[in-house]
Amino acid sequence: MLDNFLTSLDEWDEILSYLEVSLEDDDEKVVKEKRKAISAIALLSPKLTELALNALWKNMTTLVPIVEVVNSDGEFFDYHRVLNGRGCWRVSADLEITEKFLDDLIRNLKRIRNLRVQVSEKELELWQMLHAFLIPRSMVYILPCLQGLSLVSANSPQSHPFLGIISYIFAPSLTTITVSGCWGASWMTVQHHMNSHHLPNLYRLRYLDDTLEHYPCGIERFTSLRCLVIHDEEQFYNLSTLVDLAPLNYLRKLAISIQVDDDDFEDPSTLSIMLPELQHLQLKIGSEDTYDLFFRVQLPSLISLSLEMQHTLEQELPLGFIVASYPNLCDLILHCTEMEDHSYIMSANDFMTIALVRGMKSLKLINIPHKLKERDIFSLVKSLPNLHSLTVTGPGTIFSVALIISISQFSNLRCVELPLDFSLLADHWSSEKMSQSPSQMRKLISPNSSGIPDKSSAKLVLIRNVLHLFPKLEEFGGTGGPLEELRDLFQVANNMFIH
Repeated sequence: MLDNFLTSLDEWDEILSYLEVSLEDDDEKVVKEKRKAISAIALLSPKLTELALNALWKNMTTLVPIVEVVNSDGEFFDYHRVLNGRGCWRVSADLEITEKFLDDLIRNLKRIRNLRVQVSEKELELWQMLHAFLIPRSMVYILPCLQGLSLVSANSPQSHPFLGIISYIFAPSLTTITVSGCWGASWMTVQHHMNSHHLPNLYRLRYLDDTLEHYPCGIERFTSLRCLVIHDEEQFYNLSTLVDLAPLNYLRKLAISIQVDDDDFEDPSTLSIMLPELQHLQLKIGSEDTYDLFFRVQLPSLISLSLEMQHTLEQELPLGFIVASYPNLCDLILHCTEMEDHSYIMSANDFMTIALVRGMKSLKLINIPHKLKERDIFSLVKSLPNLHSLTVTGPGTIFSVALIISISQFSNLRCVELPLDFSLLADHWSSEKMSQSPSQMRKLISPNSSGIPDKSSAKLVLIRNVLHLFPKLEEFGGTGGPLEELRDLFQVANNMFIH
């Protein structure tokens, strides 16, 4: 029976999948424990060894462990540190580059599917040595089966003379590349080498670096891209840079910061860009002048739009343009990062323009100054039968909890975030005046609230009334001490009274 268990490869494959290292979530201690467990499994049976080694090498944060493969028959390869903290790799003259040596080395390098690595001097020099070992096999790429690559800049912002060695890592098998850290001007070197390789399978490219000095060049070469993220808190790119994206006919998700400059276009009417497959757009806007030109970009497949406005609102929001340009829109986020000095305040008529997009499923208005009343929110929810998530926050506004009492009659809503005055729900008799609720609400958040009673008994009454309104509610809370205490009481009460 034990032998059958040890040779049930499908079951072991599932076990090993749970032990695979997560390059995003696992800390150093977890990584160590997982690798230790996988190594133990590799020793249980010769039939499990290959399976376990594939899992062990699949996700890596450095290629330094490959040195153990090189040194399997002795100490031929090591890293020697000198007094100033720097060091160098040294190879013993006794190391024989045999066919078996190359087979073992290549077998393990081919196992690596994902690499998240800090591109340090030590790492680059190791890659140079590995590439030299592989010359007899005419291998261009040291990781020929690599699929996911995350490049983190070295601690020193200065470009390393060996940075060109990074060229050996851009294998045609790559599907995702992420850039993070503080590359500065040195990224131009890396970008040059990345652009010099054919990456036919690359579908996701993310730049998460606030120090990139120039718009990433050569993006238009990667025509297979489905997702492009250029995250830069400080940098806004010219609207004309979107022209570079025109060849990306399969692009489905884009995140970028843009604004119009005086020299952006000699004749704005000549702007003609279509991204036919783009479905999700996250856009940071640096100036209000950008809107008129941006809506000349044709996005016939757009279903999700997030606009982060990093400017004061001095004129009407382009809600009419949004409704007219994107009739299939399902998710809309309007977020203003500026908190004051706005000339524009959203009116009820502006707000109800959104109701013209009948298929809207999620709407978030974050820090948008408005003069909306409870009846306006109610009218919008009533007009959008598919709406399941609603967020409306703004400076100084608190809605009466009568609003959520009225919208509890709608079964489509699942998540609501509104600043609320809870006074009405602290009444012992409130729930007796309410009919059975059809609501399917799962989450109710109040980022700014009032009317929360001080006594615990009154808080329990409030919670009971909330649960009467929303019997399927799973999360209730918000920010601030009183709401956090209310959230804790809700969790206890909700666990005690499963309705």
